[in-house]
Amino acid sequence: MAYAFIQGTRTGKDAPWTDDSGNPLPYLPATVGNSNDASNTKLIIVSDAFYAVDVSSRDRAFVLCEM
Repeated sequence: MAYAFIQGTRTGKDAPWTDDSGNPLPYLPATVGNSNDASNTKLIIVSDAFYAVDVSSRDRAFVLCEM
């Protein structure tokens, strides 16, 4: 299964997803899977869906950055 990390994070379950400068991410879908867990503060794309994961998630993946 291929996936990519998205440049962005959040501070908790109800916090917005932001870039490294604190600006809201402009490309979020209506639903982010696994987002009900406060420890899931990183964002990934798996196939055609977005998911929240915790910072300890490690695997080989692409990294998508906003330039």
